[in-house]
Amino acid sequence: MPDMFDNTPSADADVLERRRTERKSAPVEVPIRAEVVGTNESTDIYLCLLDVSDTGWRINSSEALPVGVPFNLRIHRRELGAEATGGEDDYLEASVTVPWQTELRGGAWVAGLHFTEPTRDTKEVLSSLVEDGASDATRRLRFRLRQAVRVEFRIADDEPWQHAVAIEISPDGIRMRSTTWPDDAGRCQVRIIPQGTLPQVIVNGRVVWCKTLGQSAHDVGLRFDDISPTDARIIQQHIYTVSSAMTTGTAKKPRAGG
Repeated sequence: MPDMFDNTPSADADVLERRRTERKSAPVEVPIRAEVVGTNESTDIYLCLLDVSDTGWRINSSEALPVGVPFNLRIHRRELGAEATGGEDDYLEASVTVPWQTELRGGAWVAGLHFTEPTRDTKEVLSSLVEDGASDATRRLRFRLRQAVRVEFRIADDEPWQHAVAIEISPDGIRMRSTTWPDDAGRCQVRIIPQGTLPQVIVNGRVVWCKTLGQSAHDVGLRFDDISPTDARIIQQHIYTVSSAMTTGTAKKPRAGG
């Protein structure tokens, strides 16, 4: 990894000024592959768009990015959706800076990405993403993968495991759907079964909310409050693995708003 990636989190007054630009929730619901273009080499990364504006993005990144140092970011247009595919080149390459960055659990970072002196082509792409985005910009620090993953849960250690499906997942928590759920449950233990060769993860979760869907389905929001760094990395790696399959066409992408 180039030395320019070795940075500590930072922020300045200019960040607050840029945040006054109207932000919208990102219309791209899967992580996108990108390249940080250096003088002699390029580094492949995953970016997850949290919210977008006409001047920049708030993102999750699979790698620490250089803070306060201008660099070029290259993204294949098809990664950004149909609205961004109208340019002359297959790739969008733009000069950017990262004014602030914070490390998250599981090997991911949340950062502000500012486009410096964007070209007309870059401005058109930014505008198209803002126009297609939802008006309620998220305050979450973490991208949540919207792809079904098998999970099991139990309310007490001496109870049998029950089957469920996580329909949103991150190293911080999940939204799972189950055919049964006790009304008075405040906590539960979850066993996450990732795809491929990744090991299973067993973690305790606190119930943040619960919603009944008809007579035989319940959506439950759980926050992990004691997840280990190792288990957080496994979940984050699962997200990157599934995302890679999505962007190469070997897995189905979730529909917008679904």
